[in-house]
Amino acid sequence: MRDAELGKRPEGLRQVFRAELKQYEQERQMPYVTSIEQMGREEERRSIALRMLQENILLEAIARITEWTIAELQQLQADQSQE
Repeated sequence: MRDAELGKRPEGLRQVFRAELKQYEQERQMPYVTSIEQMGREEERRSIALRMLQENILLEAIARITEWTIAELQQLQADQSQE
């Protein structure tokens, strides 16, 4: 709806529309995540996956929880056994 069209509407309706539009835009904003925050999240995800692997939880379950692929988990497991 253009401002010219909004101008033909009652003031209350314009305010409601603008408030709803503002809320819609705020809900869709992506939060900014710094690279340090992202690295911290990755490290936490890795730590969780390692603990689950040590507890012999099925790879498929770990993959669902951590959003890692089976191949990534197998590589993590192989890397861990070499250390």
